[in-house]
Amino acid sequence: MFDRLEKRVVATIFIAVAIFVAALSLISAVVVGGSYLDAYQDDVSEAVRIAVDYSAIKLETIKSDAVRVASDDGIQTGLAGMSYVTSINPKLNYFRSQYQEEVTGLTLYAQNGFTYKTDSLPVATVIPFATIAAAPAIAAFLAGEETELVTLLMADAAEPTVRSFAILVKVPGPDGSLGVLFVDVSPDYMFHEYFSFTGHAGFALLAGYVEDGGLLHHPSANRIDSDHRDLFDSDLPGFSDTGRAYAVFEPLYGSTSTLYVAVTTTALSGSLWILVGLLLGIDVLVLTIAATAAKKLSAWIVRRLERLRENMSAATKRIE
Repeated sequence: MFDRLEKRVVATIFIAVAIFVAALSLISAVVVGGSYLDAYQDDVSEAVRIAVDYSAIKLETIKSDAVRVASDDGIQTGLAGMSYVTSINPKLNYFRSQYQEEVTGLTLYAQNGFTYKTDSLPVATVIPFATIAAAPAIAAFLAGEETELVTLLMADAAEPTVRSFAILVKVPGPDGSLGVLFVDVSPDYMFHEYFSFTGHAGFALLAGYVEDGGLLHHPSANRIDSDHRDLFDSDLPGFSDTGRAYAVFEPLYGSTSTLYVAVTTTALSGSLWILVGLLLGIDVLVLTIAATAAKKLSAWIVRRLERLRENMSAATKRIE
């Protein structure tokens, strides 16, 4: 007699609990997921900032030693004359021996027309001074009063690449600069040592450098496919259209260059799916408990009603 009522009670309780659980899960997913997303973005930004800071410290250390070389009395005296001085190259070689992994080589361009280099550089690989001076940042440095510069030297190619992390130091003389010391810091070393992000789970370097609005790559970095190019249309951090990558930007060494880094979101996606799976598991457990409790409650209500009906029936018979 009360079967329909029993089913209605179970359905009412189950639907009410299901709506409550769904709403609570949705709120939890939004709050927890949003917090995790913020933490992920902060982690990526912090990793990139630390990478730039640490690489800047390394470049500053190399630059400080380069300044000491440029201030060497023997070098300054040699460059002040009009003849080639053989004692200069050993000084450059000694400097390079201290940074064999970091520095590809040193080249000293003297105002008297002579060029000095380390033995690590074959003659054919020495960059002509005109090529170096043509770079806007270096041209401004040569024409200005600054005596030291850290910048990126780009290779002249259809698709620009980072040719060198360049350190330039003017050799001081009594009447101005006697020459320019060019320290060629290996981009391979810098990328592998500071920008590979191998210590961060789920991080994978997808982008190289951007200078003057052009996307720059390096052979040690992965190429950018069409799915990620939208990341570099803005100067603000953000996700790609498909959400498979996240990009952040960091200025480099006070120059016009900016490090644009896109990292894969594999770790983020995996963690969010774990969160969804956990919430679904909790939902199923709660709904199972709710369904069991609803059946027991409805059965208890029906038994009370049946007992009440029986008592009323018995009372009616006694009255008759």
